[in-house]
Amino acid sequence: MSLFVKDPTSDKNISATLKAEQKRHSELPVVKQFLIPVVKAALLFQSTDFPLKVAAASASEGIKIHNGSILDDSYVVLKEHNTRYLEIVIGKVRFKTYPSSVLTNFGIPTTSRKQPDQFTQAEIMGVSELIESGDLALIAATLTPPQDFTAAENAGFRLDCNNKITILAASVDTWTDNVSALATSKGICRTLATTVRKAVQYNVSDKTEEEMRTYCITFGIVFEIKKETTELDILGLYADGSGIAVGKNVRIGKLFTTVNTVKKIDSVKGVNADLNAHGEAILNTTQTGTDLFLIWEGPGIVKGSIPLNIIAGEDQSMTIHIVKAPLEV
Repeated sequence: MSLFVKDPTSDKNISATLKAEQKRHSELPVVKQFLIPVVKAALLFQSTDFPLKVAAASASEGIKIHNGSILDDSYVVLKEHNTRYLEIVIGKVRFKTYPSSVLTNFGIPTTSRKQPDQFTQAEIMGVSELIESGDLALIAATLTPPQDFTAAENAGFRLDCNNKITILAASVDTWTDNVSALATSKGICRTLATTVRKAVQYNVSDKTEEEMRTYCITFGIVFEIKKETTELDILGLYADGSGIAVGKNVRIGKLFTTVNTVKKIDSVKGVNADLNAHGEAILNTTQTGTDLFLIWEGPGIVKGSIPLNIIAGEDQSMTIHIVKAPLEV
């Protein structure tokens, strides 16, 4: 284990850190304020501006979601009205009030009498438009259109959807602009927080580690214990689906290809363990890198491996599928 300083990454932590740094530095006597003027001015501005951008992005996302939900509800109403209107048309055809030829005006086959699909928002709007034109065709043929669910009502519900589409589009644009502004500001503020953190550490570099740690904490600068070992939790299963693999050895190592051959030869052997009665093994390692492999071998199986990317302190869990060796005949 070792101690290290953690720079903020999340919006919440960046906001909190900038506020704490600004507050603490402004409380120092002028003669002891160590930040250079340009950094001091940036900290003063960003400690207030960045939280505002976070709030704006969050609020506009909420509005976008709300408007999307309202639009979805409007589509549900329009779809239901479409369905009821077309059911009446189909019913009138069935009982000979309308000739079957009118069905084609509404996108309905005369043979199956199946209503058009309304799975997507575009399909719902398309059916509503068919109802408008089909209703006019009924009137032109001197037929009385449905009266319980009228085309005029349907057009009103479609207009409502279009209005809410416009409202949603505007809220999406606002949200997009706010997210973009926040992303730009976040890049600036992360760099600023790191700059201030380094200045704070340099200002007390002659102190003991504990004194430095205490001083930095007053600026909202976080110290964490760095985990230097990595734990790999492994579950071994047979690839043919016959269950867990017990007693097979798994280890961390490197592979490289020898010159003029395609044979892979093990190199740099690391920690190893046998799969237990539950087909599980835990490997604790200090090795790191992207050129490592988890390798398994043992009697009755085909030796295998999968690539690893081990980052110090970031534990991993994985399932390996072990191929049984062919039976000798």
